[in-house]
Order: sequence, then C-alpha cells, then structure tokens
Amino acid sequence: MTQWQKLKNILTAVLEILFAGLILFLSDRDFSHLNFPGAEKLTRGVVSYYLILVVFVIVMLIYGIRLIIFYFTMARFMTGGRGMLYRGVLYTDLALYTMTLNNVPVNYIMIYLIAILVIAGAISLFQAFDIMKLGGFWQFKMVQGIVTISLAVYGFTHLRQPMVLSYIFAITLVHDAIMRIVSVFTTTQIVTVP
Repeated sequence: MTQWQKLKNILTAVLEILFAGLILFLSDRDFSHLNFPGAEKLTRGVVSYYLILVVFVIVMLIYGIRLIIFYFTMARFMTGGRGMLYRGVLYTDLALYTMTLNNVPVNYIMIYLIAILVIAGAISLFQAFDIMKLGGFWQFKMVQGIVTISLAVYGFTHLRQPMVLSYIFAITLVHDAIMRIVSVFTTTQIVTVP
C-alpha cells in the first residue's frame, strides 16, 4: 500500500466515523414540528434514513461514474476491463434507483438498506474464501463479512423500531473505519498464483 493509499484510507475512516456520529445525532431528533411540506414524515429515526440514502446515492453515483470513465480511458485495453464497465453501470443504476425511494414507506427503505448490508457482507465473505484459497491473509474480510451479516439479521428482526437501523449503520460505519485503519498498519502479503 502506497503512502497516498494509506492517507486515503485514514481520511475515509475519519469521514466514516464523523458520518456515523451524524447519523447517531440525527437518529433521535424529531423534525415533524417544522413548517414545510412533508415535515410530518420526519419523525424520530426517519431523518437518519434519508441521510443514509442521500450519502449512499452520492457515493455510488461518484463511484459508478468513475468506473465508467476509467473504462473508457484505460480499462477497455486491459484483460477483464469490460467488467469495470459493467460494475460502473451497475453502481450508477443502483444510485439512480435509490434516488427514487423518497416517497416509499420507511419500512421498505429499511428492508432495502438491510438487503444492501447482506449483499456487502456476502461479498466480503466470498472475497475471504477466495483469499483463503490463494493462501493469503483472509481473516479481516471474514470478520467484516460476519459482522455485517449479523448486524443485518439483527436489523431485520427489529424492523418495527426505526432507531435500531440507524444504530446498525453507525456501528457498521465505525467497524469499517476500524478495519480500514487496521489495514493501513498491517503489511500486505503478495499472493502469487502457482
């Protein structure tokens, strides 16, 4: 990992911790007394869902567009470069779909966010199994996948409590930030394929 990548991981971890604090700060606030259209929907815990969705849309849209630009500037000449285009289109499409969830009941938003957690945890587990087959250091990915899936299961069992999902996403962000900081200070093994 280069110095720039280490700095980028530490800055991303600090931003994740700050965003988790903002989610926790807004999770117990009630904005339904404000005087603008649609304010009656902004009860306790709901504001943090919309904040999570907005940040999710922004991050996925930037990442998807970045992958598409990377494909057209460089990856189309690489082996497997078309996969970058597919991932960029998928992330952009997921971000655009998430933008349409503003008039959906909160329970559906909760199920959608929990499904995203399950998918992220499953991807981490699959990556851990692939790294394990190659003989690399797979424990970080395995722990990350298990924690993410267990938090998603806990959130799915508490769908009636809107504050729980805010806490789950805050815990997930802090956990990811800790994993990023730990990965900065560990040496990366080079895995060779025989």
